[in-house]
Amino acid sequence: MYVHINCLDFGDRKITLVLHARAKKELVSRYFILEALFLMARAISAYMAKSNGKIETHLATNADINMIVDMRMLFSDELVGKQDATAENSLRQSLLRYYAEELNKTCLCWYAIADNIPVSIVTMILRKQPGSIVNPTGKWGYVMNVFTLPEYRRQGISSMLLNKIIDHAVGLGYTAFEQHATKDGEPAYLKLGFNKHTEPTYRKFVVG
Repeated sequence: MYVHINCLDFGDRKITLVLHARAKKELVSRYFILEALFLMARAISAYMAKSNGKIETHLATNADINMIVDMRMLFSDELVGKQDATAENSLRQSLLRYYAEELNKTCLCWYAIADNIPVSIVTMILRKQPGSIVNPTGKWGYVMNVFTLPEYRRQGISSMLLNKIIDHAVGLGYTAFEQHATKDGEPAYLKLGFNKHTEPTYRKFVVG
């Protein structure tokens, strides 16, 4: 069976949403109704963002640190899964200290606003190291924490922010950029001019 919600009207825009569900004897359970309403709200939010949502981009300042940390925590939850409260609180406090010390010094953050909420963020770590033949200045920007809320993905928002943060770093004299990409993000980075390198990454974590 299906529930058909026809032509929800938003001024000059209309949306038709069809939700499918299993139900015995064509009885819609209370649980399904709540789930349908939740999915409908998310679909409408995404539709509105695509249809007329103005995207604003901003350089983060100290006033935005709590928001930056919230987005970083969402990114972490998606990347490695939800952790216990103690571990997440410890990470949150560490992030708050880090951004208070490093934001707009060795760390840049650009974020996007849509529908009056932050929906996407990109971070870049600025580092200086001995120069090389390929990058004589030794100035590198490491791109990380590229995250967009699920409802606002595949709209080019993260690409817009990547261009903003790279242009910002170039203006500061940084001449080379790198990142570790997820499979989902790889096509966008290649389109932006990043080249895939085959050098393996080795990591060592010292505990204690």
